[in-house]
Amino acid sequence: MTNDANNAQATLAAELGQLRKRYLEHLRVELGEIATSAASITVGQIDRQAIEAVRHRLHKLAGSAGTFGLATIGERARMLEEMAGAWLDGPVDGPDRASLSAFIEGVNALAAL
Repeated sequence: MTNDANNAQATLAAELGQLRKRYLEHLRVELGEIATSAASITVGQIDRQAIEAVRHRLHKLAGSAGTFGLATIGERARMLEEMAGAWLDGPVDGPDRASLSAFIEGVNALAAL
């Protein structure tokens, strides 16, 4: 490889590293906000707006995490997104205590990954 090609690769790697660093910083904030929103969902009530907001954020997270090499976070976010979607498609009375607890624990566990 020529020096120009080596320099271009080094520049690209540095830029990608900076993008990943900014994403990880944003991710910490985003996960905290998702956890706060998830905690606002209540048992036995279908607050469609709250559930949809959390589902949408998980959807975005599931898509972006893989781009930055965080496949496990992306997969778990996708599973949680599907769980929230099932509540929106399911009975009018919303999530039960056990499924809501599992959901909130799952959201909180994303930060540990």
